[in-house]
Amino acid sequence: MGSPRERLQSRRISAQSLRVSEYQRLAQEVRDDVARIRKHEEQYGPGECGGFTYVTYVELMRVNWDSVGVQPQDSEWSTVFRVLDALGSRFDHEKIRIVTWWIW
Repeated sequence: MGSPRERLQSRRISAQSLRVSEYQRLAQEVRDDVARIRKHEEQYGPGECGGFTYVTYVELMRVNWDSVGVQPQDSEWSTVFRVLDALGSRFDHEKIRIVTWWIW
């Protein structure tokens, strides 16, 4: 069964593997969504969707919110910013992205 140290190390490796596989699954879901959007646009045209892009947490942190008259934590986006803050406490800010779509 191994020493307590070996069992602890085994649990750490398992936990890390689970996290990596979960990120890979989510990344694959995003790629699948993008493929579906592209296929739909090829068949029917772009329609009302103007396109899609992403913004990083770092870019959002650099915005001078006072200059645009917005307080993110007190807006309808407050939940999104709370999630970003929670993710930002655990992960590299450049790797945290929000995918955005827009319509005309």
